[in-house]
Amino acid sequence: MSGEEAHDETRRAVLDAWWQREPLAFEIRDEGAARERFEFSSRGDRVEGWLQRPGPEEAPLVLAIPGSRSGSADPVAAAWAKRWVAGGAAVACLDLPLHGARESAKLSDALVEAASDPRALAADGDRRRLVDEFLLQCRSDLLRALTGLGERPGIDAARSVCVGSGLGALACLHGGAEAQLRGVVLVDAPAGYSDRGQLDCPVLGIGCGGAPALAGAAETLAVDAPDAAADAAWPFVARALGL
Repeated sequence: MSGEEAHDETRRAVLDAWWQREPLAFEIRDEGAARERFEFSSRGDRVEGWLQRPGPEEAPLVLAIPGSRSGSADPVAAAWAKRWVAGGAAVACLDLPLHGARESAKLSDALVEAASDPRALAADGDRRRLVDEFLLQCRSDLLRALTGLGERPGIDAARSVCVGSGLGALACLHGGAEAQLRGVVLVDAPAGYSDRGQLDCPVLGIGCGGAPALAGAAETLAVDAPDAAADAAWPFVARALGL
């Protein structure tokens, strides 16, 4: 590890310890609506998302993290939720860092470009720092979302599955290692990041449109398009959630 990398790691550790003391400030809007909006604090940022429930009874949770730039407004996430809510799961969806309501005209494009070639990160300090900061923020967002949603009545967060596509899959891979998850579904996970997280739960990898599923996933499937992952992943998700 170079001196610059050691400095960056020390700085991140100090900031991470500081942000862990930040109040969650979890807020629900449109409570009781078919789709409730929520937001919470994570490392100084406000994270937005939505929650759909199958009914008033207690339900396990699927946390969906789409990787498209539109974030939680992605119609693919809505297709996922429709299928999984019908199966008896509550489904929450949130915006990744630099996605959706958190998009940045400058940094969002830079993140997509930097994350597309993990082999180049070691030689480009700026790219590496951007991706590393993105992953740290994802970890915080995922853990805080699960904490806040788990405090909501009718949500059994002890039975949770995380589903991510694209960079959302990378967020699940990196952040899910510290969450008490029953399973993780990685849809079109970027290649070259399999060492970024050590998941202690069943993992399903799904490749879309001929793309390979993440190497190392215990189970793999192939589908034509991301929205088809809703039906394809459901047997795995239902089994993991005990439905």
